[in-house]
Amino acid sequence: YFDAWKAYESNPFHPTQNPQGVIQLGLAENPQLTLDLIQDWIMKNPQASVCTPEGVKWFKYIANFQDYH
Repeated sequence: YFDAWKAYESNPFHPTQNPQGVIQLGLAENPQLTLDLIQDWIMKNPQASVCTPEGVKWFKYIANFQDYH
């Protein structure tokens, strides 16, 4: 993981300035794409979640990727 991150940092892809650069595919913020689905699921299944129905609106703040820097 860290070797790939170093390769990306030293040679990042850019569509016009560096089209042969590295594209970082090791990171994903899937919750950003599915927060509405996850929140609905938590509301329907609170027993399986660390969030309570009252706290579901805060899920998006704890589920996102945190940068290693």
